[in-house]
Amino acid sequence: MGHILHKYKLELFSLLGLTLSLLAVFLYQNGNILKLQKEQRTQLPISLENTELTCFEYSDNKLVKTCDNPKVLIKLDNPQYIDNISFIYSTDKNYSWFINTLEADYYGQSKIKTKSGQQSKVINMFSENIANVVSEITLDIRTESNLFDISSIYIDNTPKYYPQYYIFATLTVLSIYLLIKFKKKIKHNPEYGFLIIAISFGISILLLTPNTTYVVWDDATHFIRSWEAIGGSSTYYTNSFYAEKDYTNFGSNRFNTQEEYEAFHNYLDNNNTTEVIFTPKTLSIKDIISYIPSSLTLHILNYAKAPFHWTYFFGRFTNLIAYVLVVFFAIRKTPKLKNTFTIIGLLPTTLFMATQYHYDPYVSGFILLSLAHLLNYLYTHKKRKRLDIILFIVFMLIGTNAKKMYIFYILLIFLIPSDKFKNKKQSYIIKVLCIIAMLVVCAMFINPSTIDIEQDSRIGSTSLVSDQIKAIFTQPISFLRVFYDSAVKTIIESFVGESALMCLSHLEIVIANNTHYLLLFLIIYNFFAEEYIILKTKDIILLTSLNILLWALVYGVMYISFTPVRNDVIWGVTYRYFLPLHLPVFLMLMPLKKFLKMDTNKSNLYFIYGVYFAVYIAIVLENLFPIL
Repeated sequence: MGHILHKYKLELFSLLGLTLSLLAVFLYQNGNILKLQKEQRTQLPISLENTELTCFEYSDNKLVKTCDNPKVLIKLDNPQYIDNISFIYSTDKNYSWFINTLEADYYGQSKIKTKSGQQSKVINMFSENIANVVSEITLDIRTESNLFDISSIYIDNTPKYYPQYYIFATLTVLSIYLLIKFKKKIKHNPEYGFLIIAISFGISILLLTPNTTYVVWDDATHFIRSWEAIGGSSTYYTNSFYAEKDYTNFGSNRFNTQEEYEAFHNYLDNNNTTEVIFTPKTLSIKDIISYIPSSLTLHILNYAKAPFHWTYFFGRFTNLIAYVLVVFFAIRKTPKLKNTFTIIGLLPTTLFMATQYHYDPYVSGFILLSLAHLLNYLYTHKKRKRLDIILFIVFMLIGTNAKKMYIFYILLIFLIPSDKFKNKKQSYIIKVLCIIAMLVVCAMFINPSTIDIEQDSRIGSTSLVSDQIKAIFTQPISFLRVFYDSAVKTIIESFVGESALMCLSHLEIVIANNTHYLLLFLIIYNFFAEEYIILKTKDIILLTSLNILLWALVYGVMYISFTPVRNDVIWGVTYRYFLPLHLPVFLMLMPLKKFLKMDTNKSNLYFIYGVYFAVYIAIVLENLFPIL
């Protein structure tokens, strides 16, 4: 018996940890509810006896709006714990809502707390977490519709069993078990450690993030392109498609409770058979290649008549798996800087976007894979093959087809000395081909026909790009001052700032700075501990020039195409644009390492994993748990 316990002690500890984790999740969700009397742990309807109505009248067993800004004031006889409040409604337009609650603070003193948001017309139910002792609740509705009826209002104190949280706890314990169980293999093959963490936390984020668009930058646009990418010369759209795409156009980016999720999912699943419109479409190669994984999933599941909300979910899941596999093979291929590849691949901003309909992780992932083949050609002791050079070029072209300005990184081919090619002729031909490929892509990127088009429609500007270019050439000093204020002053923040490392897109930004400092410390520590790569002076000049060029291009492109003419601040630059620059910047700083004396081995792998566990658990608890 003792032998068996010793042999399977890791499994037993994992099982115990899983049990305790699931219990902790249950208590987290229901701790306060369990303190209530049994008769209070139920859905309690609210009657007219304890309510005051404004611009509502009671008619045909429901509250009917009679004038603008209707309100319901609920006065409880005694302060009592309320987990959440819900009501069933009908309306023909989206609306805004405000909830004011008179609650007890940590010291038992009464204070007014306000929550607000927007709600869709399609789900016909509203639910908001209160999770506190309250004495009054005010429901304040703002709508342009003349129709707004409430058929029931009730307090819900029933125990909650949101499955997403239990899956998160299970995945976390399972990933810890796998990291320990296969420790020896992972030390020699760190890509498997990346795979475990990326999949476990990627799926957790996927499950806990609202199953709607407008969660990340331009998410609705990416969803539309995924829907259309491999659909042939024409495609059709259903009510479910439009509901998924447009739900948050009104301003909200999430539901507030599991009940609202389920109501929306029911709507999607019941309205996916009606053909709304059938239109021809013309998509660029960028739109097709960048969205193949998610588009293929959408079409297969839609053809199989799967529930629409699962079709949408698995389209995101496929996007995540595609990103994880690309970075997995990048870490596997590179003979150097495997820890650095791992850290960059697990950055929360990138992993979060990979769980949505977005091609930025696609860009970052393939650039990493391309650079992995370049490093493999440079530093492997095996017989060099032209395949690495071919794949470096191919993956760079694939990765930059969606955002063509990063094509300048193809010039990193000049890091390879001529004597490492078969002969000088081969070196000359390959490098000339890379220059030609760069010029062709640049010609596509800087298309003369774009000079007289309108600026980016996201800002609704009617100014022409040509007007902005004219302003730059006629007032260059003013432009340089704008560039300095918007770009130069924030250059360090662009790469290691809080938003750059910790941003969960438009959903939330981690409030606790501790997690950002933890990641920042990890990056600095890894710079000290990572192996030293000898680069020549000309290599450092090349890396520095390309990094500065691309950093300047990000701001220049957004100023020309996105910012209003003569605006004194450059609009639209987000930190995700600098994600592909992290590895080349790391290489650019490599000469500084020759002054540092520190053992370089793989013993810091599990330190990296430990930091990321702490960071991602903080992200989930702080940003995603409170959503439900």
